[in-house]
Amino acid sequence: GALHSDPAYAGALFQVASQFNLLEMAAPRLTPEDGVAIYASDPTQGPACAIAAGAATIYRNYFVPVDGVPGQTRDRQLDGLAAIGSALGAELGVAPAILWTMQNGYALCTETGLARIAAHLDGLDDAARDRLRAKLRIGFHRDVEVTRQDAPPAQRVSQAFCSAMPVAYCPHERALWQPLARLVLEAAYEATLCAALINARAGGSRRVVLTRLGGGAFGNDDAWIDAAMRRALHIARNADLDVVILSWGGPPRSMIDLAAEFG
Repeated sequence: GALHSDPAYAGALFQVASQFNLLEMAAPRLTPEDGVAIYASDPTQGPACAIAAGAATIYRNYFVPVDGVPGQTRDRQLDGLAAIGSALGAELGVAPAILWTMQNGYALCTETGLARIAAHLDGLDDAARDRLRAKLRIGFHRDVEVTRQDAPPAQRVSQAFCSAMPVAYCPHERALWQPLARLVLEAAYEATLCAALINARAGGSRRVVLTRLGGGAFGNDDAWIDAAMRRALHIARNADLDVVILSWGGPPRSMIDLAAEFG
């Protein structure tokens, strides 16, 4: 949140750890009707970024068009994972609801669904996996005003709202989670760096601030996050972006190594 107010980050793109509805629900039971003021009691990265650009957050909760109607509700929400679910369902010959239930931005997977997805993904070549990655949707909210009290007048940034799979919210074996969770992380980091390039070429800053998607409460393995970040940085290595990586507390050794590798 504080970096949003820093003049050195004017026009930068911030990656935000979000849910698939581009909101910041602290638990699957919370709905858009619970509002955005509750974000103030959540100390994690996503809510801090959302609060830093409060007007944009109000828009995504109350005014963004969903199925032609303004605003999100408990029964009508954005879903960045929907196209991947439809594609996997078609490839597996099942309805997407067999694979997971989307509850207020959390993709709550069934054990049977995860097992079928894992076996399927393990049998795909990278071109087929890439076609699935391309179906992930993130929230690219461009040129939004920073509303923190310590922000300079007219400070603006862009934000990329991304979600990881909520591994810790479904008590299934990690081996079942790994193929899908890694696919989503890879797609999210790649999409974020693509958004950063669009932002820069549209007159914004070349700077992009990445976070460790899916870590902490979501329970994704550090190794999955590191590998997805490395893959995206390799793809964008010639894009002339200024990449900043933030972590909660001190940076783990893997992040220091990553910075040295691409620095």
